[in-house]
Amino acid sequence: MGDGKYHKLHSCPKFKEFSVLERLAKVMEHGLCFRCFGRHWANKCRCSRRCGVNGCARLHNELLHRTMEENKSLSVPSSEETPIQHSQPEPLVEGSHVMQATSNKSRVLLQVVPVTLYGPCSQLNVHALLDSGSTCSLIRGDVADQLNLDGPTTSLDLFGIQVTSHLKTKRVSFNIGPVNKDSTPYLVENALVAEKLNVPPASVNITNIQSQWKHLADIELQDVNRAEIKVILRSDVTEIIIPREVREGPRGSPFGIKTKLGWTMTGTLPRYSRDSESVCFIHVASPEEELNELVKTWWRTESFGCKYDSDERRSEEDELILESLEKTTCKVDGRYQVGLIWKDLNTNLPDNRAVAERRLHLLEKRLESDPELNVKYRQTIDDDLQKGYIKKLSEQELSEANPRVWYLPHHPVLNPHKPVKVRRVSDAAAKYQGTSLNDQLSSGPDLLNSLVGILMRFRQESMAMFADIEAMFNQVAVPEEDQSVLRFVWRRTPQDKVDVYQYVRHIFGAKCSPTCSNYALRRTA
Repeated sequence: MGDGKYHKLHSCPKFKEFSVLERLAKVMEHGLCFRCFGRHWANKCRCSRRCGVNGCARLHNELLHRTMEENKSLSVPSSEETPIQHSQPEPLVEGSHVMQATSNKSRVLLQVVPVTLYGPCSQLNVHALLDSGSTCSLIRGDVADQLNLDGPTTSLDLFGIQVTSHLKTKRVSFNIGPVNKDSTPYLVENALVAEKLNVPPASVNITNIQSQWKHLADIELQDVNRAEIKVILRSDVTEIIIPREVREGPRGSPFGIKTKLGWTMTGTLPRYSRDSESVCFIHVASPEEELNELVKTWWRTESFGCKYDSDERRSEEDELILESLEKTTCKVDGRYQVGLIWKDLNTNLPDNRAVAERRLHLLEKRLESDPELNVKYRQTIDDDLQKGYIKKLSEQELSEANPRVWYLPHHPVLNPHKPVKVRRVSDAAAKYQGTSLNDQLSSGPDLLNSLVGILMRFRQESMAMFADIEAMFNQVAVPEEDQSVLRFVWRRTPQDKVDVYQYVRHIFGAKCSPTCSNYALRRTA
């Protein structure tokens, strides 16, 4: 493009000698980015540097900055065969592009195909342009009106040679299929409605082309000569525009392309007349929509993990558990009561009292060998009785028939960082006849706040508060019908009679306790 030496384009002396309009033509000819001169579209460019010439804050390279006089002097001659208004946008903003060009040596064939458009109540036969380089599907306004298409309003900037128009348009969806063929239509979504497409009508003589090129002679090409383009299909409708079959001939000959919409052609044809060069470049920008999407993306990033998402996706099992928790949760005497999370409400448990008593004997031997631990462990029983976490069952209560009873072995747990404190933990995983209490319970959904969310919330405020709930599980009551599976045996001394106690609060060691207590906490909040 420049003087043949290897250096960046914006540093090329030869390139700088060109006028602004010549530079722009060179950049377009080689398909370079208007911002950084890289080999990509401007809407894919990561460069955020603005022009800066005379205070210009637009997103184009300073070597492409044009004055008002240069804008007015820019013109593109139209072909005698295709007297249509051609448009060339300034490289100012990101957007969607549709591009077509021809030279004086050869003519580029556009992939034009007749199609049937389907609206809610009607259908219409038109010609469509299949453009794999487009990032925006367009439909002409009069066609959208005839099909009674409607959709959300959006703002657009249309850039022409001498004027920039800001207008309101719509995004619509419609179905499309081949003409006169029984096939399932394809859905085209979020197409923009434009009053004019300004794409030159195709000047193609199918008969002459098929007689000249044998590889195209037997394919079913539709007559698209002087066809007026009313729809442009972008690259995201891949299943429609992707080639299903390709007919390739000698070098320099056109290609036959078969798509789901029928046969079409692409490539180049020799130019036999002295037609002048024709360029069509449609640039559609939606700055308000882009800004709105940028703000949404930024906020999604900034607020990630900062709030509890009550609409987060859960498994079907978790949804059923949450429904069960909702039904079994209530307030009794100012305290939340939450039922155990059973896998099967009709589960029957074997009588494992003998196992619990054997474990008690082993515990007593351990306590006798450690007098200090013995005193502290017995104190945990007294404290729980006083706080109302457990109750001692009478002979009458024990004699009452109950279809589901389970006895929990228990043992002390010591924390090396808190040597004075002893915690009594129930062994809900202890098995008897191949099952345990935890085997019959479900852990339920994870209701804990994520660590990421906790860390991210530090960004929102200048101060953080920390609180701890003492014996959190024991603060949540258990319904009376579930308490019978939370029994344990205990006696003051090995010489005393074995008594039966029963938890009336959730315990440390049960699989469902974290979920039940966190559910109650969320209800409190």
